[in-house]
Amino acid sequence: MSWRLIFGFIAVLALLLILALTRWLPSMPVVKKPLSNELTALKSWHPWFILSGVAIGSAGFYAYYSYADPIMATIAHLPAASMTLIMFLAGASMFIGNIVSAPLTKYYSDVALVCVGQTLIAIAVLGALFYSHIPWLAISSMSLAAFGYFFISGPMQALIIAGAGDAKVILAALGQIAYNGANAIGAFLGGEAIRHYGFANFSALPGSILSFVSALIFISLLLRYPRR
Repeated sequence: MSWRLIFGFIAVLALLLILALTRWLPSMPVVKKPLSNELTALKSWHPWFILSGVAIGSAGFYAYYSYADPIMATIAHLPAASMTLIMFLAGASMFIGNIVSAPLTKYYSDVALVCVGQTLIAIAVLGALFYSHIPWLAISSMSLAAFGYFFISGPMQALIIAGAGDAKVILAALGQIAYNGANAIGAFLGGEAIRHYGFANFSALPGSILSFVSALIFISLLLRYPRR
């Protein structure tokens, strides 16, 4: 089928989502506050430190994950017909990561869970760099990275707005900018690594470096605020 059909289908789903939100999302009272209240929180180093960890970690994941298809095809030498199942497995891993993480927030701090998840991503991406020529390890690395990325999604969002006071809205928005900007930057860096080295699995080289840097950022945060 044409790729345009898939994009059209996604657009229809987006329209249905808008209609559903309009119909069933309850109205919330809006309390207007001066913009200066929100900007005050940005004078502290803490939110910027967290946002930098978010951006660097997301860039690391997408540097690798953006090229999962060519890695599976040209390095693991898996048939093109298997990619639907492989991508389904990646999506299932993301779903499971979210489900596993949620109940753990009752027992562990958000920053501790982010440290664990980000470290898993770093290990998985590093494994993809060296072992993607082995099909089952290529698939396992991709699944573990996908699991880790959504394992930290909930705790990460909570961590971004923790202690934000009146700045929750602007910090949440900056969090999304960090995620989406890192998606593009990570894909660019992964592509540059492939262009330089000539092999798809080398997208995991900047991916692993960035993922480990992000893990170190959050580990340092955990050491400073073990209960956050």
